[in-house]
Amino acid sequence: EYLDGNKVFPFFDDFSGAALNEEKWEIIPGLKKEYSIKDGYLQLKDCLVVTRNFKTKQAILEFKAKAEENAGIQVVVRSKVSAQGLPAYEQRVYSSNYPGAEHTIAINNIAKLNISKPIQPLTDYIYKATINSTGILFERYSQDYQEKQAQIKFLDVGNFNEGYIGLKSEAAAFGAGSVYFDWVR
Repeated sequence: EYLDGNKVFPFFDDFSGAALNEEKWEIIPGLKKEYSIKDGYLQLKDCLVVTRNFKTKQAILEFKAKAEENAGIQVVVRSKVSAQGLPAYEQRVYSSNYPGAEHTIAINNIAKLNISKPIQPLTDYIYKATINSTGILFERYSQDYQEKQAQIKFLDVGNFNEGYIGLKSEAAAFGAGSVYFDWVR
């Protein structure tokens, strides 16, 4: 029996439609904005999409994603979006095979914590970010949730504890590869 994720989770998208659901997501200006939906994946290349109306304070954010060799999987767990549409403040988690950014928590583009556990190109991983007023716990699992591969916790997130969620692929940091998101909840 198929359960509708939209009825189970406060926010859900499995990218099963033919196009990005613009009632849920807003494409943020400033990057090249290359994106597409294909075979149930949202493909991002030098692009940031942010939840249009959904904000969170405390949550467990889970997502399934994979990246090409020269790309990093980046998720904004809480972002204030400025009037120009560019993030004024953001808490972010990312994962790549790029040295120094293998499994990372960052605040405003500054890596606060990283462990050297790189991902393999075009391999699906499940990620879990637990966010609350005291910090961020970022975990990576194998695609079937059978093996926990990485875990870090950062406790000093300041007094910012509410924001939008964003999915991001930034070519400047990781080269020209694409990131593929299967689902987010």
